[in-house]
Amino acid sequence: MFLFPFDLESSILTIAAAIFCGGTSRRFGGPKGLAKLGGQSLIERAIGRLRPQVNALALCAGEDAELYRSIGATLVPDPLAGKEGPASALLGALNWAAPEHKWLATAPCDMPFLPEDLVARLSAEATPDKPCFAASRSGNHYTVALWPTNLLPAVRSLITDRRERALHRLLTALSARTCNLDDLNLRTFLNVNSKEDLRAAEELLTGEDR
Repeated sequence: MFLFPFDLESSILTIAAAIFCGGTSRRFGGPKGLAKLGGQSLIERAIGRLRPQVNALALCAGEDAELYRSIGATLVPDPLAGKEGPASALLGALNWAAPEHKWLATAPCDMPFLPEDLVARLSAEATPDKPCFAASRSGNHYTVALWPTNLLPAVRSLITDRRERALHRLLTALSARTCNLDDLNLRTFLNVNSKEDLRAAEELLTGEDR
């Protein structure tokens, strides 16, 4: 049982989530979020995992937004021109979430086994003025994070004034906390970057996952 610290428990309905599904996907050869795994697209699996944990959810698809319009989820535009990666997606997501939500959870579309209590786990390490990101035996996972939306001005300054584009450097600059998830199965953070990864994920599916 994971309890929400500070005012998170009483403000659970003010947690939003954004799924990063833009990017060039060169190794994969196309938009990863639309690839099928166990009869569902990766983006549908990501939505299914995250939506029950928050009260609002959006997709950050960048220049691929039209490809995801039929999914029916809110599409958040990247505020920076060109292919600026997850930093631009994060800034767009915070712009979207900040007016109504105190917290923003982020995750990529290509981790099909993220836990169904991810937000609660991240919340256990959250503070009102510092983001936290997931870490496991397989490494640090900077796109899997929980951000206080009151950090929007600081994030905007780092991205637009200092031209910071790497999520790990943004997190370091904001003194981010680490959420250690070593107890989870190694497959939890399997990242589908190639067709070989997708085949590996298919092999890991159980009857319950399908």
